[in-house]
Amino acid sequence: MDLSKPQNSLVYDYTKHAIREAQALVTSWGGQMVTMLIPTRKQVYRYITEPITGTDRLAIHDDAYTAMLGLCTELDLTCFDPLPQLQAFAQHGDLLYYAEDLHLNPRGNAILAEPLWGWLGGQRLLYD
Repeated sequence: MDLSKPQNSLVYDYTKHAIREAQALVTSWGGQMVTMLIPTRKQVYRYITEPITGTDRLAIHDDAYTAMLGLCTELDLTCFDPLPQLQAFAQHGDLLYYAEDLHLNPRGNAILAEPLWGWLGGQRLLYD
């Protein structure tokens, strides 16, 4: 995730190119591409992880996330950022990620689905 490393910077460039191509392809089909950012567990549980790992280590995750948000603007993507909603549930003690895995668990996916559904409706991207 450290974008100051050359190999990660290269991956960023490839990602940007791939997203641009995917967006053009979806548009050519008459569709609209939606990009959903998935924050890391460390970001969602910042209130726990930051005092342990430190602000500098967490900044690496934040920088990568901010870079993706920047791509949303630069490439004019329709992006959904669930970080605030996931952080709110985490603050209330919800376990959203697997303990031994970096992915959202079933509870995390269920919690993510509700604001995503509302956001998609607000963007008029759901069928009636």
